[in-house]
Amino acid sequence: MKLIVTGGCGFIGSHFVDLCVEKNDDLIILDSLLTGKMENIIDSKKSGHIEFLNNDIRNLNEIKSKFIDADAIVHFAAYTGVMESLEKPLEFTDVNVMGTLNLLEICREFNIPKFILASTGAVYGNQIAPFHETLIPDPLSPYAASKVAAENFCKSYGNIYDITATVLRFTNVYGPRKSFGPYANVIPKFVRSALRNSPVTIFGDGSQERDFVYVKDIAHACYSALEKGKNDIYNIGTGKNTSLTELINVLEETMNYKFKKNFVDSRLGESKFAYSSIKKAQDILSYNPKYTLKEGLLEYIEFEKNLVEN
Repeated sequence: MKLIVTGGCGFIGSHFVDLCVEKNDDLIILDSLLTGKMENIIDSKKSGHIEFLNNDIRNLNEIKSKFIDADAIVHFAAYTGVMESLEKPLEFTDVNVMGTLNLLEICREFNIPKFILASTGAVYGNQIAPFHETLIPDPLSPYAASKVAAENFCKSYGNIYDITATVLRFTNVYGPRKSFGPYANVIPKFVRSALRNSPVTIFGDGSQERDFVYVKDIAHACYSALEKGKNDIYNIGTGKNTSLTELINVLEETMNYKFKKNFVDSRLGESKFAYSSIKKAQDILSYNPKYTLKEGLLEYIEFEKNLVEN
């Protein structure tokens, strides 16, 4: 297949690129490198199956010819993160909504039959978990709201034009290449804290629950969506909920380390219980995650250890 992959140098996108290279697909990667890193695709690029374009998804006019004869656009490029979106709602809307619309217009103009949108379980908000795809989105943050808008554009283009627009709502994804900074998710924060013998901050009492899914399982889900996805929405995770306290216990056992914990108030915009049913993806996409939480953490911890040592 000839695939256009946006955000292909990013965390999830680069793992998807690795998988596509294994399958001998030809890829054009669009990435502004604002958060993505060329080092994430350095091995895959050696295959000779990748063309890289340093480009913003909001400005595609000069590279339109690259989209000719593409079989699909797989769209990972986005601003992500609940807390950061509270500070930058306009930027999140511009990139996540207008960028997606630009790509859907490319699909329409060049008759690209397949579009995959990487979305998020954050669109469900504080509804009763486990989340099912039939729930009406109830976003709690500008990030989630921007993804709802992007999903709706996918649905409209899928309804009007001859485009199969598949939306994948990821739960909490972790693994190698996950970016780290002030808005980092709990697993990279906790793992790095343990490796550096520093305390961890827990927002709330630790009873909040999430579905932590390993990035390689996400990559396989995206590829399954290319092959079997319909003009529809699918939750992608493990189907298992884990409390923050349980996560810490697994990390302490796995790393032989005792965390120093600092409890503070819960944060605005974050759900108490956020995990999803994956039955629909299992039934239609034949998606079945391979990694247990402990197996994924073992791989990720080794990756982070190498970063510390080097």
